[in-house]
Amino acid sequence: MVSVLDGMEAVTPAAPTTMSLGSYSNLVNTNAVRLYNYPGSLTTPGCDEIVDWWVVEQPMSISSADFT
Repeated sequence: MVSVLDGMEAVTPAAPTTMSLGSYSNLVNTNAVRLYNYPGSLTTPGCDEIVDWWVVEQPMSISSADFT
């Protein structure tokens, strides 16, 4: 199984890819200050308490092209 960071380029609607998150630290800027983590719940009905929330004080910016 490929990591999320390595597998994103290969994902298309016609070619789904199975990926592993591995560690949240791989997705967070290593220079980030004020990184908060807390257990919480889903924000949709059911509100199951199964979410591990990560919040950075200074989020990174991405363009709409990066997002699609």
